[in-house]
Amino acid sequence: MMMGGGFLRQMNETLKYNRDLLGRKKTSKEKYAEDVKDRKVVYTEETRKYVHERLNLSIIRIYKQHHYYKIFNWILGFAFFVLLIMFLFPFIQNSVKPKNIKPSSELSARPNYVTSLAQLTPETTLRTEYFEHGLLAQETILVRGYKHNESTSYYESGEIFRKATYYHDTLLTESYYFKSGELIYNFPKLRENKVFNIKLLDSNRRKFITFNFYNNKLVPETYNEYPVRND
Repeated sequence: MMMGGGFLRQMNETLKYNRDLLGRKKTSKEKYAEDVKDRKVVYTEETRKYVHERLNLSIIRIYKQHHYYKIFNWILGFAFFVLLIMFLFPFIQNSVKPKNIKPSSELSARPNYVTSLAQLTPETTLRTEYFEHGLLAQETILVRGYKHNESTSYYESGEIFRKATYYHDTLLTESYYFKSGELIYNFPKLRENKVFNIKLLDSNRRKFITFNFYNNKLVPETYNEYPVRND
């Protein structure tokens, strides 16, 4: 009776163990080991050489792609630089060149302007300067005798030549214009109380403009235009 009970208990334990084996999931390591066993590939010396060659080709391809990418970036940067120069070139050409600025030998004496003062407020005065023939040359607002706020200079034909903003005699901003109203770029800072002769290209680069300049104003009867010669 005891022997029969021991046999049954052993049999139950065996069945339970088998059920546990059937129900247990395989680990990744066990699956990988079985997969390796099932493979039929044999790694020979020829296989290793083939893998090595493929690896070298892949490295060379990646290097070439990187090299071509660097060349493309360099070409793109150079093209952008050229386009930028082409865009800025007209502005550079329209700028006043230093070699075309010189003290005028034609007018050794200071030009004369007719000046009038109009009291706007107890502290504010409008100073108006006229060319000798009576046309407006410059208007400047003075506060307690100092240049303050706006100052505007004109061509003899009436167009605006210069606009400036001051704060108690300190120049804040200024800009110069062609008769067409387009901006003259890089107009130089010139000393006051001295006459200068200036030569520049117009905004379309089709003609030269020359005039004498004195204290932020045009000198009367010195403005001239003549076409650019393409000899």
